[in-house]
Amino acid sequence: DVMVLRAEVDFMEAAGATSPATLYPPPAHGWEDLDEPARAVVSTITASMKSVQVLTVGPDADKHAALAAVAAAVTGEGKHVLAMPATDAATAFADTHRYAERLTDPATTRRRLDNGEWTIPPGNLLVIDDADHLDPKQLRYFTEHAARANTKLLLVHTPTEGRTPAHSLVDALADNLPWAQQLGTPTSRETAIGRAETHLADQEPVTAEDRDAAELLARRDTLRATQHAQFKPRLTTRAQEHTRDHGIDL
Repeated sequence: DVMVLRAEVDFMEAAGATSPATLYPPPAHGWEDLDEPARAVVSTITASMKSVQVLTVGPDADKHAALAAVAAAVTGEGKHVLAMPATDAATAFADTHRYAERLTDPATTRRRLDNGEWTIPPGNLLVIDDADHLDPKQLRYFTEHAARANTKLLLVHTPTEGRTPAHSLVDALADNLPWAQQLGTPTSRETAIGRAETHLADQEPVTAEDRDAAELLARRDTLRATQHAQFKPRLTTRAQEHTRDHGIDL
């Protein structure tokens, strides 16, 4: 479990990069029908310059309305949205509930980026629905690409009882990144970070594995404290700018 714990903490660190070109003010149209919780979620995602955003969706939430609202903010700034669903179910959803201008799959996108056929311009948005079912190497690739390319990666997942995820990486981000967002009432899922916290809560680390876990949790704590300190002042500033009539000055 220490290997999984290390992977979660490593991914949390990788997901902390910034993409300054991905700040989007509210669009002229497209947010009118959002209720207050959905508007708060969408505003946080679009007002943050963090390269990787996480949206956890409950079965009682309107996922399409939220994704369409994020897309409206992106396209309102003259940028583009690419959907890369990670499962057949997410592909069918994106096909019948359009929220992106273009629909493809992660493997095709990676191949075309690697061979130079495609480039993703700064400020554009890539959305991976059912991101918790994407291969971890692919997930890390697109996370690092977003930071390099000054683009935004939105990882969407809908935890449910009947679907076992491929890994716990997205759940770890949802639990630990201060800018991660939740819509509705999703099913709670375990992570290696959570298991280690529970295991070490009432006992001193005795074994080598326990000591490794304690060190990784301390590293997580440091990362989270730093990310909280960086994110909250920026979010306050950007939220204020979102309320003005003019767009965000990049």
